[in-house]
Amino acid sequence: MKELREKLNPPPPVSIFYIIALAGIIGFFVCAALVSEGTLFDWLIMENNPDWELADFYRQIGYAEDLQNIYFNTMDAPSPAISYIFFHFLYSINPQQAEISTWLQRGYTIPYEPVIFVMWTVIQVLFILYFIHKITKFSLENAVCFTIVLFMSLPYFAGAFERGNTVLVTVLFLLAALYLREQNGKWQQELALIMIALAAGSKAIPCIMGLLYIREKNYQAAIHLFIWGIIIVILPFIFTGGIAGFIEYLKIVARHGRIFTMRWTSFAGFVNYWVIKFMGNDYLSHKVALHVFQVIVQVLFLLTMILFTFRTKYEWKAILYLSMLMAYVHSNSYRYYTIYLTLPFVMMICEDSMKKFERYIYYALFGAVFTIPIWCINGNPEHGMCAAAYLLCIYSIIQDICSRD
Repeated sequence: MKELREKLNPPPPVSIFYIIALAGIIGFFVCAALVSEGTLFDWLIMENNPDWELADFYRQIGYAEDLQNIYFNTMDAPSPAISYIFFHFLYSINPQQAEISTWLQRGYTIPYEPVIFVMWTVIQVLFILYFIHKITKFSLENAVCFTIVLFMSLPYFAGAFERGNTVLVTVLFLLAALYLREQNGKWQQELALIMIALAAGSKAIPCIMGLLYIREKNYQAAIHLFIWGIIIVILPFIFTGGIAGFIEYLKIVARHGRIFTMRWTSFAGFVNYWVIKFMGNDYLSHKVALHVFQVIVQVLFLLTMILFTFRTKYEWKAILYLSMLMAYVHSNSYRYYTIYLTLPFVMMICEDSMKKFERYIYYALFGAVFTIPIWCINGNPEHGMCAAAYLLCIYSIIQDICSRD
């Protein structure tokens, strides 16, 4: 039997990822060019609305023009203060323009923002490539191929890049933190904490990555992370309205968290989708109950992911559960948050204790997450992506439950 296996020479597990991911990506571009004459892009782009292209970049610059009053001027500023200090800097280095009625158009009309966006994105891409190369220990050539495939997938290509969302730099900070955590030097360990704090300064929710230190019973590092969080996340609110601005920010976050959704990019929305599909039009008379139900689902999802973060013996799985939280716990979550699953993916690659057949399964599931699900062409592409992510999480949980160790 062993000789037969050697003769068959099965492909390495990573090839399963490339086969599934590239099948969807190449299939999409072939269909877009030869079958749909380009209209398939309307199906791919978020909410089928190209008018919002790069909106999350330009709009935030428009908001950040009046830094002191940013949280009072709009209810759509869900990031902590340090993020808007950066956007205010991008606004300030450009020639000032006349007043325009909408924040989005104000951002679009700033003359040099397109080239700034390109350069800022290139910097992020290169650093993400660097940390993927260092964490996975792939050769540079393999790391480049792997990263390109990731970037061509739905959550990156038609999500983070298409909207210009800061989730990209958030993932960069977290990749840097995961790499630095594995180093021996004290300054590198401290820098890892700073990277997590910077990620929390970009999107707030990555602060839960601090649970990795509590899981390890490294309480000293957890305290240091808390201090860095105060310095990097909380103190910059001095420049965005002070205590009053911070309170307004919390109101904005709470408002976004109360939005009722049926989008699969939120776990609560995924559950709501099937509940309402079962109820039919009757759900209109039960909206209050459904809102309460949504909150219960969110809390249960949160507690389950945290429970298995501490239950699993694998660090990459702990990162998977925390990444699922960051991507899917919020009711106002969008497809680009799925790029958080890059973190457990690269950590899984360098995990030595997994059985080979398990690797095939995980690579297949990650391949289904990081592709363009052309097989969902008659429906919503997010359904294919999210279904793969939920299956990935469920399979991992089942393994942890069945584990005898």
